[in-house]
Amino acid sequence: MSFGWSAGDILLAIRLLGKIGSALREADGAKTEFQEAAGSLAGLEMTLQYLEQQQQAADTRRRANLQNNSTSVAQHSAREATLRTSIELIKGPVSSFLDDMEKYDKSLGTRSKHSFTSGAGRKIQWALFVSNKVKELQNRIAIPMHTLNMLQHQTTLESISDLQQTLPSDIGHMLSSKIPSNNAVEAPPINVPYFLLPYTPNPDFVGRSAILDQLKAALAMDVENHRSQPQARAALWGLGGTGKSQIAIKYAYWLRGSDPDISIFWIYGGTTDRFRQAYENIAQHCWVVKNGGRDRDLLSVVAKWLAAESNGRWLMIVDNADDGEVFFDSAGSGSTLSKYIPDCSHGALLVTTRNKTVGVNFTKGRGLIEIPEMNKGESKELITKGIGETLDDDTAIDKLAKLLEYIPLALAQATAFMQQNTLNVIEYLEIYDEKPDGLIDLLSVPFEGQGRDNEIPNPVAATWMISFNQIRRTNARAADMMCLMACLNRQAIPQVLIQNSDESLLDFRRARGVLIGFSLVHVDCNVEYCSMHRLVHLVLRKWLEIQDELEKWFSTALILVGKRTPDDADNTWLAYAAYQPHMEAAIQLPSQQERARLSKAYLLHQASIHHTSRQNFAVSISMMLQSVEIQTSLRGAGNEGAIFLASSLAMVYRLDGQFNEAERLCSETLATARIALGSDHQRTLNITRQLATIYSAQGKLNESVLLLLEMIQTAEQQWGKDCANQDLIESYNELLGVYLAQGRRDDAEELCLGMLRRCERILGKDHPSTLLFTAQMAWIYSCLERWSDAEGSAQRVLNAERSRLGSKNSETFPAAVKLARIYRVMGKVREGLQLEDEVLKLAMADDPRTFAEFNMIAWNSFESKDYLRAETVWLQLHSLQSKALGEDHFSSLEALETVSLAYYKQGRYDDAFILALDVYETKTRTLTQDHKSLCDSLASLAILYDAHGLYANASKYASELCEMRRRMLGQDHKHVHDGIEFLAGIHFRQRRYQEAEELALLLWQTRKAMLGPSHQGTLEAMGSLAIIASDQVRLRKDDEDFIEYTTGLQRKLCDGRFLGCFWTGCVSPRAYPRQHYDVKLEQLLAEAVGFIPLPEADEAVDDLLARSNF
Repeated sequence: MSFGWSAGDILLAIRLLGKIGSALREADGAKTEFQEAAGSLAGLEMTLQYLEQQQQAADTRRRANLQNNSTSVAQHSAREATLRTSIELIKGPVSSFLDDMEKYDKSLGTRSKHSFTSGAGRKIQWALFVSNKVKELQNRIAIPMHTLNMLQHQTTLESISDLQQTLPSDIGHMLSSKIPSNNAVEAPPINVPYFLLPYTPNPDFVGRSAILDQLKAALAMDVENHRSQPQARAALWGLGGTGKSQIAIKYAYWLRGSDPDISIFWIYGGTTDRFRQAYENIAQHCWVVKNGGRDRDLLSVVAKWLAAESNGRWLMIVDNADDGEVFFDSAGSGSTLSKYIPDCSHGALLVTTRNKTVGVNFTKGRGLIEIPEMNKGESKELITKGIGETLDDDTAIDKLAKLLEYIPLALAQATAFMQQNTLNVIEYLEIYDEKPDGLIDLLSVPFEGQGRDNEIPNPVAATWMISFNQIRRTNARAADMMCLMACLNRQAIPQVLIQNSDESLLDFRRARGVLIGFSLVHVDCNVEYCSMHRLVHLVLRKWLEIQDELEKWFSTALILVGKRTPDDADNTWLAYAAYQPHMEAAIQLPSQQERARLSKAYLLHQASIHHTSRQNFAVSISMMLQSVEIQTSLRGAGNEGAIFLASSLAMVYRLDGQFNEAERLCSETLATARIALGSDHQRTLNITRQLATIYSAQGKLNESVLLLLEMIQTAEQQWGKDCANQDLIESYNELLGVYLAQGRRDDAEELCLGMLRRCERILGKDHPSTLLFTAQMAWIYSCLERWSDAEGSAQRVLNAERSRLGSKNSETFPAAVKLARIYRVMGKVREGLQLEDEVLKLAMADDPRTFAEFNMIAWNSFESKDYLRAETVWLQLHSLQSKALGEDHFSSLEALETVSLAYYKQGRYDDAFILALDVYETKTRTLTQDHKSLCDSLASLAILYDAHGLYANASKYASELCEMRRRMLGQDHKHVHDGIEFLAGIHFRQRRYQEAEELALLLWQTRKAMLGPSHQGTLEAMGSLAIIASDQVRLRKDDEDFIEYTTGLQRKLCDGRFLGCFWTGCVSPRAYPRQHYDVKLEQLLAEAVGFIPLPEADEAVDDLLARSNF
């Protein structure tokens, strides 16, 4: 056998030490130390030479016997391993000593000898320095020297035993009686500590000073009074890969340096076999007597040896003690391997574990230290050390650390991969950026890590999979919970999603506690939610794939999330928001199981509703299309579920302003429903009402009325005229809205009063449906300027809703804001402001349903000429929407856009134009070409330029507005007509009278054909045409008095005291009181239009000037 490190190396050390001793012989005190060191090295040289010779001879003599004797083979191998370990433990200290002494050897040459010995002070310094080196060498080789001496003794006995075999029997028997048995050999007492640590110090260890300080405090032993103290114990627990073992190694070397008299033993605690192996190692190195040689007795023998105070103080480090069943029974008592760890005051115990429960059982709750991820600074230092370079820009290192969750093992694995493949941090990140899903592959690459057990896989992924397997083996419920969480969003998982419906809270929290104990999940501040590390989540899915269970758990997650997600997103918005990330995570899961796919269709529909409420229409439409496709492919287009989803998609198209697509899809769905379900089926009636709503949005008011009347007639035939069915009530409410849009206020009032009485009789005065029509009556009274009646109805609605829901419920806010508006109009400004302030104070910043109330309050202030308050509220709304929806969401931009109007009214013209243009540019960059919000921006810009007298710019944006609306909505839509009327007004103010007259005439004829001659919109168009035509006539006659008069009128109109579609296009109209105008003007305007009968023109102009609002 060759040691790979010969006794000649020791001889070199002896000679070198002799040279130094001769050079320093005049320095007092040096001679003794050198003689001691030389003696130690000489003894070591002789031992090595002897063992080499004896081992070679023994190998030759018993080679044949060993082949047939397994026990001898095992003993021989064990002794050989011990010999090699001792040699390795000697190599390091002697090599280090040689390196230090070689430096002094160069100073001992003939050229430098005189200078070296010339000063006494210099000699003493060298003597003291070398003396310290000699003492350090003696301390470091004391234990392995003792071990080698005992091996030499054993080898000598075996040689005699072998010789005995070759002698005559009588001589052999006589000789054996004089030689002690090999198994009975006892180690002579030795007062040196043992250091059985299989790892050298880790040069790349960084940080963790706070944790090391905790360890030092927890494991401190009072040498003088330790007998009166309990055993010091500590447990490092945390996620695999956070560096628990490295911290234990660091502490062990610190303890060895600070307290050389304490023995340190490293125990592998992963399995029973490895624990026994570690105790065997203690028995061999410390010469603990084997009692009979049986393994089952060895544990007790070593435990007794450790418990004996005469054997000195010790620290035992039990590493990777993750499996509680190895050490404790089910009750947590020490009836298994833990009983072989003595609980004595002269010993201390340090455990590293991923399982918090094991740590608690070992320490009894004392000295329990959780190991978190590294902080940003520690991660940066670890990466820099690992790659061996420093980057000028720390951004890449910071990104890598964040990507790997600041987990030390993941960072070490990444740096090892970079070194092996000659990559820098930026190149490593480029690999990840190219294929983010490939991170799991990077986490699975094996690497050599210092200070890690060779029998435990080094890659992060494999390390965590060990924990997964252990959890599955010991707690099936916790394993199922873990697998389900792998299929959800990793953050803020609600308890209801992972708790079984028939599971008690105690059982649930016990199972969840297992996952928390392994640091796989952590409970958020709200105990109803828990989260999982991102990398753990990723590796867990990979583990399920390896186990061939991914499809199973994907299907399970889809079904459970679909079953447990709230149905009514509007009434439970906050709760729904908590489920939304997990719904969308489940939606991404592939599954071929029919039940799971149907659940996916349902989840897509629910998520679509959520995005619709947040006005994310593009996302909503995409999800709804997927939902329709799944349901149709599984059950057919005639299935009620498919019909419902198709009608829901049509609704989203309508809300997004895609009226033509909405009409097409809704008409097709209605035809399918009539065939598959019947004309009187409730689903069919709902779709009929929905199509009527789309017609109304398109301006097809007559078609809408006919469809609603048909639907109401069918429903009342089926359910009776006194029925208070909610769908029927909503249909009547829709019809009421269409009547108001047609200007049929009398019909609207009659219908509303009739429904109000019906609901009061059947449902009661405070029923939500009754309050719905009460609120509608308040609006009708406002249109009729019956403000006292409007106030009474609005107040009644608010009182009833607050009584039913509470004053702080967001569903009461719309009623409060509507009443505040009525107060303002009536001059009760203080009461109106009080109501508005209550809403602003109570509105929840993260609930989009309250955003409409902010906007209404701002418009109330704007119309009351409180422009500063309007600006403040709109800016607050913009801030809230930016946080909830994003800064570039069109709703956030629209809030900012309205601020430009408030700026303009305050005389901040530059701020107004800059802001409006900036919002428009942002929208053109972030929205689709035909997004309806772009129309609002074009209208705002046109209004601002028109009001500022920059008619060329106003005409440009108004023309673009008309063209976009015509393309999106069709020629006959009301918004298109409003844009045409606005553009005609701009042309009029530009004195482009011919173009203005052509547009006004076209608008009047179109509205007359569509709405009828007496409709309010028709009369507005007629009045606009009257103004334009009369101006042309008077200008041709050079009537200076008329010019002056009409110019004054225009000034009043443009000054904001009269805001009609003709003048502003898109701003809610507010009429200037009629008494401010001369009656003669009305007559002149009417007479000027020769092709309009005077009475009709007079009626048109009178109505135009007299109105206070639509």
